[in-house]
Amino acid sequence: MDITSDYDVWSRKRRQQEAAAASSVIQSSNENPDEVADNLNFAGEYADATQNLVPPPPLVREYREVLQGRTDHARNTETVTETNRFCDIEQHSLPLAQSR
Repeated sequence: MDITSDYDVWSRKRRQQEAAAASSVIQSSNENPDEVADNLNFAGEYADATQNLVPPPPLVREYREVLQGRTDHARNTETVTETNRFCDIEQHSLPLAQSR
C-alpha cells in the first residue's frame, strides 16, 4: 500500500469511530437527539475556537451561554488580530505608482 491509501484507510476508520461514538452518546441520552447532536457540534466548535479541550455534554447543556460567550470572544480576538496584521502589512507596503 502507498501512503495515500494508508491515510485513506486510517481516515475512514477514524470517521467511523467518531460517528459511532457520537451515535452512542445521542442514543444513551433521554433528551431530544437533535439537541444532543447540536450540543456535541457546539462543543467541538468551542474547542476549535478556544484551543481548549472539548467540554462534556452535561457541561455544555448547563453552561452553554457562558461557553458561547467564550467562543465569541476567542473568534473576535482572532478577527482583530488578523485585521491588525493586515493593517500592518498595508502600512509597510510600497505605494502604488501614480498614473500620469
